[in-house]
Amino acid sequence: SNRRLGYGYPLTFSYQDEHPWPWYSSVDMKILWFLNIAEVCAVSGKGGKGLATNKEPLTGPSKHSADAASHYRLALQSISQGAASKAEDALRQTLRLSPEHAGAWANLGRLQESKGDLIEAEQSFSGAAQSLRKARADAKFSDSEAAHIFYKLGRLQLNRQDLPKAQVSISEALKYDPGMARGYTVLGDILTAQQAFPDAEINYRAALQLNPSSLAANVNLGTLLATEMARFREAEYVYEAAVRLDPMAGDVHLNLGTLQEARGDTAAAAQNYAASARLLPQDTRPFRALGLVYHKLHRLSEAEHAFRGMLRADPQQQQPGFQDGRTLLAAVLYNKGQGKKASRVLHEAMDAEIAKGLSPVSLVMSMIALGDSGYKAALKLESDTFKVFCFTDAPAPQEVASKLPASLDELRALENSKNWISSWFFESKKLFGAFSDDNTYGTVFFTSWRRVVMTETVQKALASVQAESSVGGVTVAPTMLVAGSALG
Repeated sequence: SNRRLGYGYPLTFSYQDEHPWPWYSSVDMKILWFLNIAEVCAVSGKGGKGLATNKEPLTGPSKHSADAASHYRLALQSISQGAASKAEDALRQTLRLSPEHAGAWANLGRLQESKGDLIEAEQSFSGAAQSLRKARADAKFSDSEAAHIFYKLGRLQLNRQDLPKAQVSISEALKYDPGMARGYTVLGDILTAQQAFPDAEINYRAALQLNPSSLAANVNLGTLLATEMARFREAEYVYEAAVRLDPMAGDVHLNLGTLQEARGDTAAAAQNYAASARLLPQDTRPFRALGLVYHKLHRLSEAEHAFRGMLRADPQQQQPGFQDGRTLLAAVLYNKGQGKKASRVLHEAMDAEIAKGLSPVSLVMSMIALGDSGYKAALKLESDTFKVFCFTDAPAPQEVASKLPASLDELRALENSKNWISSWFFESKKLFGAFSDDNTYGTVFFTSWRRVVMTETVQKALASVQAESSVGGVTVAPTMLVAGSALG
């Protein structure tokens, strides 16, 4: 989706409104209070209206219920003291004696979630939800309490990407509490994941109507509008509202800057990227974006500083999805006329790739990397492709084709040479610009390349990219023919 904006990284999505949720509800305390009264009356022999005495059979809560209440009381006390393990044991004892104790299920789920045991937590909240459904008939549980349980269950199901179940749970939560703004936000997230974008927008706006200060609803609505509905200006307004709500939200500044840059407002984008970089010092994304936009503004020293910030944020450049920060730094240094510094930085980048067990050619172009998994298979496929496209009419096609694998292997070895990559990198920057994705074969090893490209036949083919030709019975575009014939 983000290709519409022309950026290689996505806008941040799925902000979450998470409010403190009580370890036990007022209903749990009412049930506990009732069980305590019954237990006292039964033991002391004091009768009361509706309560059993020691002179007649006990018709109130059973001994199991009284024991369950005792364990539950111990669990709540342990929770308040921070003794999570003791609390979990007491909750399990409660459920052994009273399997439909909704409060015990819910609090057990909360403990499990706090430990990161999300599957177990989902199972516990599911148990609480089932108990609540059974208890609705005698109205022991309030709508608000039921909504909390189903909301937590839906969130955990969404975390596991079980979208149908999550939608059912969140919808049930909203039936119990139609004023739960964050429920509409999560439902919007679910519908977005299901690609029901108009319905998702309706739910985000419903959340904002109930709670205009919801950061999650603002951010996720803005991302939806930008990435899935191409309503960029509206998305920008929504992000601006989100920044006013939380000026410390670094991801929101980054998203807003991305939209501003796409609209051509590079100065405003630079301000938001800089804010994001200050707020997210361990994240390479805002530094990369800031460096590139500074270069557009011809503020080369500031671009250099931003790319050095990218290296500080992730010295090993292990964060996925981005070109190595050293190559960006090398490009801006080269553009500043500091060729020796640029060459040194590029060689550091190549050494870092080699240290990771990777081929340095991946820094400058997406090509077959020497030693990568599948290298031999890819080499054979390339050889077979040459056989089809280039040697159909050769006088001795089998003899020529037999030499292909060794020739290609030698060629790819050259492309993995640090000296070759360095020359190729800087020639490409000189011809196409510091941050262009375009690359040139150059004159480093392919001295005959330019003569091939300048022939009249090739020039005509390149001038008519849409034209197609038949080679060996296979229809191919002329540009493929030219590229595939380079070695030959």
